[in-house]
Amino acid sequence: MAFSITFGLLTLVGAVVLAYSFWAPYRAAAMNRVASLITLDGARFQLKARTFSLLFVQLAGWILTIFSVFLLAPVAGFLQVRYVLNRLEIVGTPRFAEIGQDVIGEPKAGESLGDAFDLDMGVGVI
Repeated sequence: MAFSITFGLLTLVGAVVLAYSFWAPYRAAAMNRVASLITLDGARFQLKARTFSLLFVQLAGWILTIFSVFLLAPVAGFLQVRYVLNRLEIVGTPRFAEIGQDVIGEPKAGESLGDAFDLDMGVGVI
């Protein structure tokens, strides 16, 4: 009885890992494509997500989540965010220096935004 349950669970886990291993190349290519379409003031982004590294990070997150009874699910999410941020690079230079903005003077009359939302922290100082 215990052998059949263990064998069934291992078969299920193996099937899920196998199915995701077929999905991982598409996901890596889609992530790379989405990153290449993002621009920031004239600069583009490039993501270097690869199939096996993405598969490893995803499986590590699943294992961490399942064995911690979902308590470490945020850590698994942070692993994926770290994976993307470590492989994301900016191509070109943003033109931040060319952005010009008029300096807005201090309001002459009326309440400030902090007063309007009662953000005086209880001491009346703002």
